[in-house]
Order: sequence, then structure tokens, then C-alpha cells
Amino acid sequence: TYDPCIKLDFDPCTMPHKIVRLANGTFDLQTIEWEPRRVGDETTNPDPSFIGKNINNLLFFRNRLAFLSEEDVVFSQAGDYYNLWVESAMAVADGDPIDVSTSSTRPVTLYDGIEVNQGLLVFSPYEQFMVTTDVDAFAPGTAKINNISAFDYNIGIKPFHLGDSIGFTSNSGLKGRMWAMSGITRDGPPTIIEQSKTVANSFPNNLLTAASSRDNNIVLFSGWDGNPGTSYSPCEDPYETIWGYRYYSDGQKLVQSAWFRW
Repeated sequence: TYDPCIKLDFDPCTMPHKIVRLANGTFDLQTIEWEPRRVGDETTNPDPSFIGKNINNLLFFRNRLAFLSEEDVVFSQAGDYYNLWVESAMAVADGDPIDVSTSSTRPVTLYDGIEVNQGLLVFSPYEQFMVTTDVDAFAPGTAKINNISAFDYNIGIKPFHLGDSIGFTSNSGLKGRMWAMSGITRDGPPTIIEQSKTVANSFPNNLLTAASSRDNNIVLFSGWDGNPGTSYSPCEDPYETIWGYRYYSDGQKLVQSAWFRW
């Protein structure tokens, strides 16, 4: 049973909400009925790490709902997305929630992620981490998180798939950049190439949006260039100019890697 002297429920008003499409075609913003703590106490069944912090993003991975909060990645029970508590205070089950934290020499705040074959790739503004396992079962006793690279990341644009690699952007430096990460493994460093190098002198330095189509092998970007030395941007429409990156791989190597501006 549970300790009667501790808090058992989440405050649904401060937790993520859901948007539900109704039968008449309208949408309704609703709170979620999160499962209460049914067993244990704050030691045997502790609060998730995001309690008292901001939740930066929600993801799905291996039939679990994942919460990104500061340096922590919290997963719900397998198949039970609104349950963040263990089933038993006596033993750990494979389906119980998972709570892992990154480790770095500088502060880490995780903002986004994308699923790859090897695990869940999560991004902070300056580093990338892999949430994975060395065995088939993704469980509390087998989950781990590793630092795999240290590149700047633009938190305003989600990472995207580029066929057999992962693309992401950065706004560091005088111009924006688009990176392609390939050869991703559980422990070793991946291969990361700056695909925007050929347009490095004209690519906008404040990238706002990216839209990727794997079927058409194309990624479209919008953004604007700010005035160096000032805290404001020119009065221009950031969506007036679209940048496009067209790629094609024959399965062994990248045959086409071309840029255009429209």
C-alpha cells in the first residue's frame, strides 16, 4: 500500500494537457487524469525528476511517453502513458517508469529528441546524448544515457530525418548552419558534417523553421539575417525567402547535395 502521509497525486493544472478532437470537428483543451501513487513512499516510489521543474518537451519512445526536463529524461510505464509510478515497492519490473539523468562538465538542458535505431537521440543547446540500452529490453535496470557529441543546436527547430542520417541546425557564429549526423552508435562518436558549408556566406543566421520531406529528399528553411552589433533585427518578412536543400543517396554514398534559394 502507500504511505498515507505523502502526496499521492499530481496537480493536473501544472502537468501537460491534451487537445481532443470532438465529433463535431471542434477541439477541446483538457487536463489529463494522471495515475496516482498507489504503493510505497518517497524512497521506494519517488516523484519523477521533473517535479518542481519545467517540462521542455514530450516524446514517444518504445511505447513510453518521455518527458524532457532540464538534464533529466523521464519515461512513463510501458503502454501506460499517464502512469509515472512503479507497480510494486518490493521489486522492480521491466515495465516500470525510467528516470535517467545526463552527466556533463557544463549545465545541460534538454529541449528535443528524435528516435533512431540505436535509441532516443536527445539535444541540448551544446551537446547531444543517446538514451539506449545494451540489451533487448528497455527497462529501469538496463536504460542508460551517453554523451555522443558536442555541437551547437538551435532549440527553435526540431531535428529531422535525412534518409539514413539526422539533420539539425545551429545559429552559432555569423551564419546559420545545418549539420548531418550519420554513423550513430550507442557508445562511439557519430560522423557529423556541415552540409551548409557551400552556402556558408549567405545562409541566414537566424533560422526559424525547417520542413523536411524524406519522400522528396528535400528540406526547406526560413530565417533572416540580423544587423551585427545591434539587439534588434531589420524590419523584413522572415518568410519572404525560402532556402532549400536537396539530397539523394544511392544507399552507399551521398550522390546529390545541392542548395537553392526561392
